[in-house]
Amino acid sequence: MLHYLIRRLLGVIPLLLIVAVMAFGLIYLVPGDPAVAVAGESATPERVEQVRAELGLDGNFIEQFRSWASDLLHGDLGTSLFNDIPVWDQIEARLPATMSLVGFGLVLALLVGIPIGVIAGLRQGTWVDRLLTVFATAGIAMPAFWLATLLILFFAVDRHLLPATGYVPFSESPWEWF
Repeated sequence: MLHYLIRRLLGVIPLLLIVAVMAFGLIYLVPGDPAVAVAGESATPERVEQVRAELGLDGNFIEQFRSWASDLLHGDLGTSLFNDIPVWDQIEARLPATMSLVGFGLVLALLVGIPIGVIAGLRQGTWVDRLLTVFATAGIAMPAFWLATLLILFFAVDRHLLPATGYVPFSESPWEWF
């Protein structure tokens, strides 16, 4: 068993390398030049070259990937090209709201999923089991962003029961957080 586990863990290394190369390579499929986007459309060629050097885009693919992967392994996610703020700082600022949403989603999934599973198991093979299975399958198959959009439209836009945007931390007001 230990031999199998070690072999599987070692197999993850090339997989992560392939995924990293593919993710990094996607940048080359995006139309346009990032240096022109940062410098501005009316920038001089000298300014574009300066920005390209600052961003490390003047090297070949392998040099750029090595630099990117090294920074990534050291926890340096770089600086946002849009607002010149470190990416890690932006993630840190949004992490409490994200974790709050994930935690609430997990609790809600457990509160709904366990009873549905128990009822479907107790009524195995009946119309109740089939109906709950269809309901659960539809819930899994529906993209989360689509369901979220529908719920916002229903509860916030049509019924005005909940706000469409905004976040209040649980520590400030549990009711408004909900």
